[in-house]
Amino acid sequence: MEPLERRYFADDDRAERPREARAGRSGARRRPDARLKEDVCRWLMDDPRLDASEIDVEVRDGEVILRGTVPGRCKRLAHDIAAAVPGVREVVSLLQVDRLAA
Repeated sequence: MEPLERRYFADDDRAERPREARAGRSGARRRPDARLKEDVCRWLMDDPRLDASEIDVEVRDGEVILRGTVPGRCKRLAHDIAAAVPGVREVVSLLQVDRLAA
């Protein structure tokens, strides 16, 4: 499977540029938390491998906090998807694993 950034930004060269270059020259440019939350939620919902209906997303100063319940294999997947969204500085996963879910 192709990298997440390339899948969502197919014509963008973000995946090839170093992280420092993506942030701009000063490195101080940040995306608003509301926009980050919107993008993280959309990326989680758009991924066919994940049922994100039970995931709550909170964003503070570029840090994404994931809460809710997911099947076991989806916990890491949700974390990786959120971390791949441009502008996310860190992901804190407080997701619980639902052992009864398939």
